[in-house]
Amino acid sequence: MTELTIDQKIEQLKKITRQDGDDKYAKALYELAQIYHLDKDDIEQAEYYYLLVNKSDCPQSYAQAQFQLGQIFKICKEDIEKAEYYYRLVEKNDNPQAYAYAQFQLGQIYQFDKDNIEHAEHYYRLVEKNDNRQAYAKAQCQLGYIYQFDKKDIVQAEYYYLLVEKNDSRQAYAKAQCQLGYIYQFDKKDIVQAEYYYLLVEKNDSRQAYAKAQCQLGTIYQNHKNDIEQAEYYYLLVEKNDNRQYYAKAQCQLGTIYQFYKDDIEQAEYYYRLVEKNDNRQYYAKAQYMLGYIYHYHKDDIELAEHYYQLVEKNDNRQAYAKTQCQLGTIYQFNKKDIVQAEYYYQLVEKNDNRLYYAKAQCMLGYIYHYHKDDIELAEHYYQLVEKNDNRQAYAKTQCQLGTIYQFNKKDIVQAEYY
Repeated sequence: MTELTIDQKIEQLKKITRQDGDDKYAKALYELAQIYHLDKDDIEQAEYYYLLVNKSDCPQSYAQAQFQLGQIFKICKEDIEKAEYYYRLVEKNDNPQAYAYAQFQLGQIYQFDKDNIEHAEHYYRLVEKNDNRQAYAKAQCQLGYIYQFDKKDIVQAEYYYLLVEKNDSRQAYAKAQCQLGYIYQFDKKDIVQAEYYYLLVEKNDSRQAYAKAQCQLGTIYQNHKNDIEQAEYYYLLVEKNDNRQYYAKAQCQLGTIYQFYKDDIEQAEYYYRLVEKNDNRQYYAKAQYMLGYIYHYHKDDIELAEHYYQLVEKNDNRQAYAKTQCQLGTIYQFNKKDIVQAEYYYQLVEKNDNRLYYAKAQCMLGYIYHYHKDDIELAEHYYQLVEKNDNRQAYAKTQCQLGTIYQFNKKDIVQAEYY
């Protein structure tokens, strides 16, 4: 027997009336709505038939129809209030599976659209494993997110992530393993366990989580295992279409590998240029700083160096911003011989943003007041702001300069010897 075409199915379903039985009629209306919704992508017609399904005719089909109406208004019409209205009409006694899905979607609305974490948690907790294993797995993953990032309770976050089983939702499982890796890498400082979880993430399950996991494996091999070849291998597995944020991070890290380990400036520059601001503002800022550094110290092109340094914004990456202000200070101090502008940039470096470069900036401010402005008291003030634990090299320089101040300006040989 040949399979019916979509239009033939529609024709047959439309022949079913209430006279054929209330239950059969309600199910036919729901099936018609599904065909228009999923096969023909005719949202208006789908909505029309979903709305015709009466609860008294078939509670199960009614519950399914309300859930699908919620999906239409959430995803297609982007009407969150209407979506919430329909999700709330789904009752557990009518259809436990649809009810579980609806509670999960309500959790999503309150987590991401209404920014109400307590309400989101409430709805996720209503999803029971026996009702809908897939929705349950997804809900546990989202509860993990809430406790990891909103409530900062790592123990509870781990508890929820571990409840996610691969057979229930491969996508949620992949995400949960990735987040467990993140917890062990950054919170528990257990690199072996972090690597274990990242390696459990498969590309076919969640391309987004897989890309993130490969990038983090790259950082483990680069920063902890000092295996640059393996780090490069993992970074190269990150594809832009899978996760633009972690693709940007991976390209920036590949740039550092070629700049600092392989001494290949051209290839480093190639990777830094692949980082786009809209994908990852933090790593875009870092990449622009590194491009500035390359043109400053390797290609001796001060104008292009300044151009790239100026692209770094404080709100994107405070650490990179502090570095760039310090480097701009050196350009104006030593290349452009503009002490006023140099001082301006050094003053923009804040201690909380980058202690290493803050110390360097204070040292240079001391130098400016010492040798250009002949203000010994202010020079001493800036030199004294440099702490040994922040920048040992700058600290050594400042102690020597303080020694010269006390030897030649203040004529205090004892204090000069001390420094």
